[in-house]
Amino acid sequence: MLLALVLFALSALVLRYQSADCDCHVPAWAYVAAAGQTLPVAARRRAPFAVNVVVAPSAFIYGLAAWPAPPAPLGALTAIHAAAAYARRWQAALVLGVAVVMVPAVLLGREAATTFIEVAYTWLIIVVAWLLGVVSRYRLRALKDAVTRQDSQHRLLKAEAGRAAAEERARIAREMHDLLTHSVSGMVVLAEGGAAASADAHPSSSAIFDSISLRGRRTLHELRGMLAVLRHEDGADTGSRPDADAGEERRPLPGLSDLPALIEAVREAGMEVTLSGVVESHMSPAAQLAVYRVAQESLTNALKHATGSPVKVLVAEDHSGVRLEVSNPLPSGSAFTGRGRGHGLRGMRERAASVGGRVHIDHTDDVWSVELVVPQVQRG
Repeated sequence: MLLALVLFALSALVLRYQSADCDCHVPAWAYVAAAGQTLPVAARRRAPFAVNVVVAPSAFIYGLAAWPAPPAPLGALTAIHAAAAYARRWQAALVLGVAVVMVPAVLLGREAATTFIEVAYTWLIIVVAWLLGVVSRYRLRALKDAVTRQDSQHRLLKAEAGRAAAEERARIAREMHDLLTHSVSGMVVLAEGGAAASADAHPSSSAIFDSISLRGRRTLHELRGMLAVLRHEDGADTGSRPDADAGEERRPLPGLSDLPALIEAVREAGMEVTLSGVVESHMSPAAQLAVYRVAQESLTNALKHATGSPVKVLVAEDHSGVRLEVSNPLPSGSAFTGRGRGHGLRGMRERAASVGGRVHIDHTDDVWSVELVVPQVQRG
């Protein structure tokens, strides 16, 4: 648009001042013809051929009238350049042919004498403008091809990075399987053997071994579920454990409904825990797993750093989402400051962020509290 306005202003100034110098009368519609061969070039990139269809008649009329004009028909030349750069090939060739034919028709149609030099000069600047448009066409095509190649390379690199990440996840899954699940399986077997050996002599010891065995089996189930996610095996996205051993029940990953069982296991370890609020929700499995893990980590911290202290667990649900709060008093002289640098606290924050929630950890008046809020958007 700016170029079109500049060309029109230049043509209008030439009409105004050169007509005053030659003391010749220029009618008002001369400015209309000047506008017709300059202002349409504002759309030269969107509709180059249509612009030439409008500009050519205006330039023809303007040239025949022999009104004062710039040394070169700038509007027409700009339209010819645009046709060569942006229009279809046959349209560009047609524009060039019409322009070449119009030049002698305009010059010879004037009352003033016309020489071959004037015709050749006008042809030359038209051909130069058209050739510059052809050069622009090939430059634009080369730029577009370069962008396309860059996009293709980016997609290839992204696919390669995804493939490498998948291979790394599979490798980590294999290592974790060998290191963790086999070790935990051995612990479960030893616990079951200890329970069988002490069943008669030490009944209380047998109960302890049974508890260890039960927790070990639960841990195995959860580890297999996490490994399935790493491997992207079938069922990993649904929260199920597809790689359970033959004969084992396929259970979903833990959620809000598993909180009572988690709290009961902590009670068996000697902690006084009270649970209040809802334990059922329609949240997505991922969000419920996040709530469960935060509660599990909070109870584990209480078990390690506040042994014997009563723990309160509150689960509340309203229009804003689900809120979990775990609080307990810290015993005097406890070295646990909870500044958030441990893996457990960082893991809780990451769990919350993964489902759009947030974790607030507070340590005031010798009371340690963890509050998790998961927004309502996580409801399934």
